[in-house]
Amino acid sequence: MLYLQNILQQLADGNIHHFSDESLSFSLNQCHDLGLSIVSPAIGQYQWLKPFPPLDAARLYSLCSDGLQEFFASIQVMTVLDSSNRYLLEQVNEPQICLAEYQTDGRGQHGRTWLAPWGGSICLSIRYHWDTMTSAAGLTLAVAVAIANLLREWGAPVSIKWPNDLYVNHAKLAGLLLDIRHLKQKQILVLGLGLNYDLTQAPITLTQYAPADLKSVLSHLPSRTILAAQLIETCFRVLSSFPYTGLSPYLADWAKCDALFEKNIAVQIGQQTHYGIAQGITEQGALRVRTGATIRHYSCGSVRQVV
Repeated sequence: MLYLQNILQQLADGNIHHFSDESLSFSLNQCHDLGLSIVSPAIGQYQWLKPFPPLDAARLYSLCSDGLQEFFASIQVMTVLDSSNRYLLEQVNEPQICLAEYQTDGRGQHGRTWLAPWGGSICLSIRYHWDTMTSAAGLTLAVAVAIANLLREWGAPVSIKWPNDLYVNHAKLAGLLLDIRHLKQKQILVLGLGLNYDLTQAPITLTQYAPADLKSVLSHLPSRTILAAQLIETCFRVLSSFPYTGLSPYLADWAKCDALFEKNIAVQIGQQTHYGIAQGITEQGALRVRTGATIRHYSCGSVRQVV
């Protein structure tokens, strides 16, 4: 994939480039499989007809605060990864920030695959550590609230579906994934975010799920680099403060964004399905569900709204 990454970095300007390497045809076949419109107008000449403005790692880093730069030495932007979370889990140095233009095996909640067209999303992961064994319960909910507030400032009418999916007009816009590893007295956390930026060139296999994207709801769409920098900064602030504050500072804003409150829902846990009416969340982030006169708390499970 490194060879493919180098080729695409050159073709991303949309101009015709000359390549003589005989192994180039294999990489171009990979591009076609990924839905990229790369043509060869003449022997040895190649052009990307609809290139995306690539994420700029140097500009990304320069847009971040001094506090973040003191903690992270750099920001990596990879052209192709199987999964940005998996990539950071395999690293030995910490902390790190990584973004991928495309993921071949992106992961979502409950083992699902996160699909996104090339350059049409923001796929980022942050590897962080807590020096204490602080509970991470509610962390992704806090991050979801902070990101929802950021996107609302841009004008996106974002709501949150428990525990940490961001929705616009009943369609999924973004999702979070948290991987945790324990090492002596530290917790290694890898927080992953996938956000749909522009799905206008999405393949049929993606559009059949009718997800939302920012391009369809914002009159002024910020560049991916600017938005990615703001998302990274937002996640960093929550990661650095959560061990001291917990979820409490985010509860009021959660209530404003709660997509399920007072809705009839079904909570799927293994082979069992529990029905009730959503009643917000607890201070630890558990879902409160009323069934008759009883309020039950759920800290895991897949939730859907029912009619």
